[in-house]
Amino acid sequence: MAQPAPFNNGLDSEAEATDLRAFAVDPQPNLRSAFKAPSLRNVAVRLPFMHDGRFDTLREVVNHYSEGVQDHPDLGPGLRGPNGQPARLNLSETDAQALVAFLETLTDEAFLQDPRFSDPFQP
Repeated sequence: MAQPAPFNNGLDSEAEATDLRAFAVDPQPNLRSAFKAPSLRNVAVRLPFMHDGRFDTLREVVNHYSEGVQDHPDLGPGLRGPNGQPARLNLSETDAQALVAFLETLTDEAFLQDPRFSDPFQP
């Protein structure tokens, strides 16, 4: 079964040229832009954000998808509008704040504080 082609999430292509991750391990052309996307659980405490750590806050991530999606030949289909151009969310200030607030609700404080899930390598 063929693997789906990875897609670009609208970041500039400069980082893609130097950050090869999966391609460096397994040099197949369809892995040049491949990165595994983590779940959204505890996303607010897993900074920096994006595969290359370019954003320090959830708000910067939301701003990227709202206003900063760049065109790329491998731009993900959900990030391309019907006219073929990059689709941006164009969120209002209120909507951007609400989205960040929602993402912060996905933080499980009980899980984060539970010693059973602490770093086993810390003294």
